[in-house]
Amino acid sequence: MKVKIDNIYANLEFGYFGTFSERIQIVFEKTHPLYGHHFMTKYYTLIDDNTIIWGYDNKELKWEKI
Repeated sequence: MKVKIDNIYANLEFGYFGTFSERIQIVFEKTHPLYGHHFMTKYYTLIDDNTIIWGYDNKELKWEKI
């Protein structure tokens, strides 16, 4: 799905992407200062329709659906 994260457009997907466990993948249209051009993790929890807690440190990522 098309989203906007920190005013940068991106494509956000959930899937296996050739691996054995489900992951979240974000591909940004231009480089994000924290996540780079491509971000993927299998360590995430959906909090609501536009918030993910990810990683071992429970970092928060919010997006706006376009």
